[in-house]
Amino acid sequence: MLFFIITIFEITLPLLPMKDLKMIAEVLIKEETDFFELKETIENYKSIVYKLSELDLTTIKDDNDLFFDTGKALGTKWAALCLNDLLRTKKFVQGTYKAIRKKLKEKQAVKVLYAGTGPFATLILPILHLFSSDQLKVVLMEVNQETCQYLKKVINTLELNDYVQEYIVADASKFKFNENQRSDIVVSETMQRALEKEQQVAIMMNIFSQMKDDTFMIPQSIKLYAALISSFDPTLKSEKTYEILDTVFDLNPELINTYHKEFNESNEYNFPPKVVTITHDKADFKNFAILTEVQIFDDIVLKYNKSSLTVPLILNDISGLTENKNITTYYHASSTPSLKVTFEK
Repeated sequence: MLFFIITIFEITLPLLPMKDLKMIAEVLIKEETDFFELKETIENYKSIVYKLSELDLTTIKDDNDLFFDTGKALGTKWAALCLNDLLRTKKFVQGTYKAIRKKLKEKQAVKVLYAGTGPFATLILPILHLFSSDQLKVVLMEVNQETCQYLKKVINTLELNDYVQEYIVADASKFKFNENQRSDIVVSETMQRALEKEQQVAIMMNIFSQMKDDTFMIPQSIKLYAALISSFDPTLKSEKTYEILDTVFDLNPELINTYHKEFNESNEYNFPPKVVTITHDKADFKNFAILTEVQIFDDIVLKYNKSSLTVPLILNDISGLTENKNITTYYHASSTPSLKVTFEK
C-alpha cells in the first residue's frame, strides 16, 4: 500500500506545474497584452522555474559570464534574470509559437534549435505541451555547463524529455552542425541593445548559414537605426521624442546569406559602412542615438523602448549643431562586438 501511495504522488507531482505552464502559455501567446495580467503571469512563471531548477540566485556568482572571440555569453544568474523583461518574454514566446504553427502547416513534424537557452529554456518551455512530442522536437544549446545542468533539472522534473532531441553544450558561434541537427526553426536571443557585447550576430551568422534553405530565423530581423532624440525618459514609453534618420544595420537572412562565408573565416569582421547626414535644421534635437527594433516573427515586433533590448543607446550631443554633419557607422564583429560610430570632424 505504501508503494502505491508513493507511486501516485510521483506521477501527480509534475502535473501541478504543467497545469500552471498551460495557463502561462495562454497569456503569453494571445494577441492582446494586459500588463497587469502579464506581470502576474511572469511572476508565476519565475516561481515555477526557480523551484523546479532549484536555482538560488543568492548563491550564484555575479561574474560567471563567459568570454569568447565573438563576444560575451551571459552567466547563469544574468541569463535567469532575462525572464524579468516582460514584453521581451511574451513576444519571443508568441513569435516562436506562431513560427511552429506555420511550419506545421507545411510538414508533420518540426525541429527547433534553441541557442542560448539559459537555465530555463524560457522562450519555448511553456509552449512545448501545446504540441505533441511527435510534432515538435527541440535541440537545446547552451555554452555554459552550469546553466545547462539547471535546464536539465527543469526538463526532467516536468517529464518533457520526449520533446528534447539532444542537449548541446558548446559555443553556438563556432559549432559545426551535423545533418540531424539541422532544424526548421532557429531561435536565439543572445543580445543587448544596439547588438552590443553579446554574440547574437556571430551566433546567427554561424548557425543560420548551416541550416536548410527554408529555415525560419527568430528573430527574423534586428534593425539598428541612426536617430535623433530630443529627450529620453524611460517612463514615457508612448512619447515620441525621436526621429529616425536611416537603417544602419539589419541582421536578417539576406545579410547572413551575403556575408557568412567571409565572416566565418575571420575572428574580426567589419560589415560595410553606412553614412548618414544630420542636417543643421535638426539642432532642436539633443542627441544622436542608435535605436534597436526586433522583428521576432512576422507582425510580432519589439519596438522602441518597449524592452531592455530596445532602449536607445544615446551618443553624441548635437544640440549646438550649426551645419550639416556626416556620420559613418559600421558593425564591428569581434570579442567586443558593437556598432562603431564616427562623427565627421
